[in-house]
Amino acid sequence: MTVPYGATLVGMADGLMEHLSAVPEEQRRKVAFDFAKAIVETLEALYPKVGEAARWITSTARKVAATGHDLAWTTPSGFFVSQRYRTRIMKRVRVRVADRLQVEVAVGQSTDTIEKRASATGSVPNVLQSLDAAHMHKVASRAAAANIPMASIHDCFAFHPNAADAMGRIIRETFIETHAKPFLGAIHAEAQRITGLELPPPPDRGDLDLREVLGNPFFFS
Repeated sequence: MTVPYGATLVGMADGLMEHLSAVPEEQRRKVAFDFAKAIVETLEALYPKVGEAARWITSTARKVAATGHDLAWTTPSGFFVSQRYRTRIMKRVRVRVADRLQVEVAVGQSTDTIEKRASATGSVPNVLQSLDAAHMHKVASRAAAANIPMASIHDCFAFHPNAADAMGRIIRETFIETHAKPFLGAIHAEAQRITGLELPPPPDRGDLDLREVLGNPFFFS
């Protein structure tokens, strides 16, 4: 799940370590990395379009940042998003307390210079989170229109059990609505408008039929 959100092999290996207690300690790190690599390779084989899209978003963000601009897009709910990663100048100040204890305080100050590396590595998680937020926005709007009280945390929905059937339908229908249009094309158009460059187009969409979620009992539970 975390791979599209920018998980690294190191982070994945760290998470796997706690589940490898049966492996001798001196071999545990290597085994964890082997598992992490196998997971990434398997996901790439099963869902190649996910990797293609992620690499295209990262590459586009890097090209946009190189021109001195921020990657920006409008989500399917109409919310405008703009990345803003800037280099920071860190200053360390030593403060004397009661003539004895010295405390070192780090003070950061943002500059106007774009942090190109962060702009690229943060682009895929930011795009995905914005899509989650767009879906949440649409669900909340539909729930309010149907007079269904709802609470939310990120991509989790809370409501009275009596509303489960209605909310299940709303969540599935708004998911299809959120992802029906070629969203990467909108990012591409905005990136070209911002930079004035002719940028590589996004990869072709796969053949997944989004309407299948309507009858999938495990899509939402």
